[in-house]
This record gives sequence, structure tokens and C-alpha cells, in this order.
Amino acid sequence: MTTMMKSRGTSLSLLRVGIVVSFLLLDPFDVSARVRAEGEHAIDEATGVPAESEPAETTEGAEVLTHFDDDFLRKYTLDVDYEDDCRDITDTFLNCTEQKENGLCDPNHPENDMMQVPTVCPATCGTCTKPPTRTSVWVDQVCYDYSEDIHVFFANTDPQPDDFIGIFAAYRDIFQLETVEQSEMWLFACGNIGERCRSASGGIIFGERGLSPYARWTHFPLNPGRYKAALMRYNGTVLAESPPFTAKPEDHACAWECKDGIFPDSSCYEKDDTIHFSFENCAARNDDRIAIYPSSSSTESPDAQDDEPLLWLDACFTQDCMGDVRVDYVSFGSTATRHLIQGKEVWPLPPGEYMASLIRMGEGGGPHGRKIVDSEAFEVLDEGDSCYRGEEEL
Repeated sequence: MTTMMKSRGTSLSLLRVGIVVSFLLLDPFDVSARVRAEGEHAIDEATGVPAESEPAETTEGAEVLTHFDDDFLRKYTLDVDYEDDCRDITDTFLNCTEQKENGLCDPNHPENDMMQVPTVCPATCGTCTKPPTRTSVWVDQVCYDYSEDIHVFFANTDPQPDDFIGIFAAYRDIFQLETVEQSEMWLFACGNIGERCRSASGGIIFGERGLSPYARWTHFPLNPGRYKAALMRYNGTVLAESPPFTAKPEDHACAWECKDGIFPDSSCYEKDDTIHFSFENCAARNDDRIAIYPSSSSTESPDAQDDEPLLWLDACFTQDCMGDVRVDYVSFGSTATRHLIQGKEVWPLPPGEYMASLIRMGEGGGPHGRKIVDSEAFEVLDEGDSCYRGEEEL
């Protein structure tokens, strides 16, 4: 696998001009002060994830995601030290790896009266107050409102200085990454992109504060869709990944009544790029479809219900599956589906401007179903053209 050497454009720009990126460390264990909006709940001090509470009152079909179920808590969250995270301290002259090799992790070593290596290097020396029993990564909510901070927690039984936390689109196969550019956002487990240290447990904020007081994330707020967090090595080794979570569009909130929506992962695609759509389907049926049309063919069009789609897939990912899928994604052009895509066109799409629609079959919508909701328009370029328009526009 290719060694990961690149980061998103903003991060590289900041490093090149010498801006020091400050720590963005979340004290994951001072979470009792974090309370979401009225109708939701406080974070549980004992687990670092939302405490169980009575759901907010909503109408039928509403998506109220106020706490994780017991299965999630059992699989992902860990009983680590909630008084303090366990990271090596980096603002000292000590190299924790060298100190361990020299035997200074022993608290009885005579030089430790002055150097206090077990205290400065707890992750390297294995002197965490409560070391993790297994490796895991999890987020504090299953749904995030637009521009809401994303709190990621992790535990690592074998921490290394180049471990990092990344936020990835849910469709991304993180076992096949080539660079960290394929993440939406990332930080070393130390808490920034400019400094590495061993971190056995802790938390990181991806959010409005950005990389530093002087720099913001290129891809925050996240586009509406489904995402996951991953704990990885910089050489591409996957240590753990979280279950998917949802990022809501600007005009909708997690605690509100469900709202149908479909969202492409980009507004521009080069020829033969895989096109991913996240969707929310409130009254899901087992034969619902995601279909691609010319951008002029919207639900407002008088002839919309008679339009044959250019390409389509069932909401359960292929053209031969059945299942009522409420929140997920589908991919057009991936190796798993490109040979199954059918419609008026064949893959790849010719250059042009398109949109996607959530389609309901068999409910009075004619032979091609009834359109429920449309996506924003997106563009497919001709061969040789590029969506990249320079670092200044990233």
C-alpha cells in the first residue's frame, strides 16, 4: 500500500507557510458539561456517549437519534480513564521511545526523580491510570446537525506515534486508501497534524474551531450524508472504525420529523468517477430506487413521472435486491455495481449536467415510478477535463 504522505489542500498550505497548528484536544472525560439542545440529553460521564433518555416528542416517522443502543455500547465504547486521557506529553525535551529503551519507564529508576518519565510518557510506558483493554473508536452521537462539532473517542492497546483519527464517507473502503486526502478531515491522535505522540485513549473535536484560530477545515461542515470515523496508522493500517453516523443538511435537524433527501458526494465528477449518493427515505418501501436524470427533469416537471431514468439502482445498492432502506448510500460506477446499472444510458455517463431522484415504484407513478425528491444538480466532465480548479479554491 502506498505510504500516506498527503493531506487536504488546506492542511498542506498551512504547513508550507509555517503556521503552527494548535492542539484540538477534547477532554473526553469532562463531558458532563456538554448538553445538547432542549428535547435531547446530556452526555453520560460513565461512557462518554449520550445517556439514555426519553425521546423528544415528534410525529410518526421522525428520526430522533438521542442515544445509542445497548449493542453499540457493548461493541464500541470502553471503560477507560474518564478523569484524564492518556497521551504522551509532547512539549518536553524527552523522546518517550528512547526513554523506554533506556529503561526509564521504571518508576524506581534513579533518574526518574528528576525526569518523571512514567508521568510524561504514560502511553509509551504503559502507565495510564486505566489502560484500554481493546482497540476501538466511536463518536458521541449517531446524528449531527449541520455544522455541529463531531466528538470522536478512541482507545488503543498498542499506540504508535503516527496513529491518526480520520472522518471518512461511509462508502469509503478504508482498507484500500492511498492517501489521507481520501478522508474528509484527519488529525494525529495527539490532536493536530503537526505533532505526533503515542496516545492510548482520548478524544478529538472535528468542528467549527477548525485546525487552529487561523485556519478552518476545508470539508467542514460536512456535506449531508453518512460518515464514519477510523483509527489508523499513517502507513494505511486500519486499527478500528466506528459505525456510520449521519450529517444533516442545513435546513434540517436530527430531532425534527424525518425529511426525504438525496445528496451527491460532489457537484463535479470526472469521466468514469464513481458517483455516490447518500439518502434519507422516510417511508421506505422494499422496491424504492435511486435514479439519475438530466438536470432538467425534476419533480416540478409536468412529464416527470413519465421520464425513463438514464441509470438506476435499488435503494439497497443493486438492481436485483429487495429491502426497505431508510438511511444509507448507493454508488454508481463502483466495481460492485457498474455491470448491473441499466437505463436509457450505459456507464459511464456522457458529459453533461444531471440530478438524482428517490423513486417509489408501484404507487401510481407509471412504469418508471413516482419521484419523491430530487438532488441538487451535478456535472460530469468530458474525458481529460478536471474538476480540480487550483488550491486557492479548495
